[in-house]
Amino acid sequence: MAQPMPTTIEATEAELAQLRATIDADWQKPTSYGSLRGKQHGQRIDASVRRAGVTSARLTALEAHLAGLQRAAVAPAPKPLPTDDEILAARLVRTKLGWEQVVKVNRTTVTVVAEPGWDNKVPFRKILEVR
Repeated sequence: MAQPMPTTIEATEAELAQLRATIDADWQKPTSYGSLRGKQHGQRIDASVRRAGVTSARLTALEAHLAGLQRAAVAPAPKPLPTDDEILAARLVRTKLGWEQVVKVNRTTVTVVAEPGWDNKVPFRKILEVR
């Protein structure tokens, strides 16, 4: 079963530091299998290779997770949608199609000019910005 990822940047950095220290300690260990022969030698080598593979996979996953947490921490907060009062006073509204001129404001929709000569209704919830 896979270990769950830490939820904070600090916890992720701490686990990464611990994992890197473990890897460094494993590299510093002398590997002398002495009189081991055949099957036992192969089993010890296989176990150390498996441990190194699991450690390496966890290290890679933690680094990717940390990068995602850092990006989320730096990302600017989304601009709040305009309030009903701001929409009532607007002359222009921006939707996903771009800026459009306001013709009329109803209780839940805004009527905007659309080419070629008729009007479209846009619900308040689809308005991204007003001027």
